[in-house]
Amino acid sequence: EDVNIIFGAMYDDSNTDDVFTLTGTGDDSNPGTAEYPLRNIAKAMSVAQNGDIIRIDVGTYNEHVLLNKDVTLEGANSTPSSAGQSIINGGGSGIVITIMASNATVDGFTIKGSGSNPLADGGIVMAGVTGCLVQNNKVIDNSSAGIGLQGANNNSILNNEVTNNYVAAIGLIASSGNTIKGNTASSTNLVYIPASPGVSEQFLGYGIVLDENSGFSSTGNTIIGNTISLNTSDGVYFGEGCHNNNLGW
Repeated sequence: EDVNIIFGAMYDDSNTDDVFTLTGTGDDSNPGTAEYPLRNIAKAMSVAQNGDIIRIDVGTYNEHVLLNKDVTLEGANSTPSSAGQSIINGGGSGIVITIMASNATVDGFTIKGSGSNPLADGGIVMAGVTGCLVQNNKVIDNSSAGIGLQGANNNSILNNEVTNNYVAAIGLIASSGNTIKGNTASSTNLVYIPASPGVSEQFLGYGIVLDENSGFSSTGNTIIGNTISLNTSDGVYFGEGCHNNNLGW
């Protein structure tokens, strides 16, 4: 049976299975039950097991999250219309959420405050994983890409609001067979990368970008039903070798 690890205070729209406490009353010396919740996501990840659910309540969590187990990270009000009251803020450094375990889920957060390295940082970065689900999140105000997939195949990116980031709202690099559906990819700001030996200068500000890396391309992805607007570069960009993708409105 799955373990539910509960954080802080929950003020959502349902009284079912909720624990109403005050924000900040969690303690990392607690066992992580509904009655005695933990305080930090990193601590919850250290005690969670594969298949567990970590429920994170309303509030701001100033930390970087590494998902190295196939857990479900669930924010308060994890529905598209009311998600985002559980906020994870990277504080302007690094990657806010790194997903390195297949079959993990991130559902119902505001994710903001990544570092500014356009080729390394991001709001959510999925590296070499399969079967993951990222849905119902607001990925905003990151100084690099909003959601990035790197060598990540057969994942689902659904119903996220990805706005006011840099480089790209959603980027797929050497990633194939993914479903990108029902997202808002808008207002991506421009990043200029000067020329280097063998590489031309780049102006990056995409809604959704697919590209290759080291000879591995992004193919067989389904990109449908997304709202793409007000980006400083192409709305959807297909790089070299990115073929057999299904693009629909």
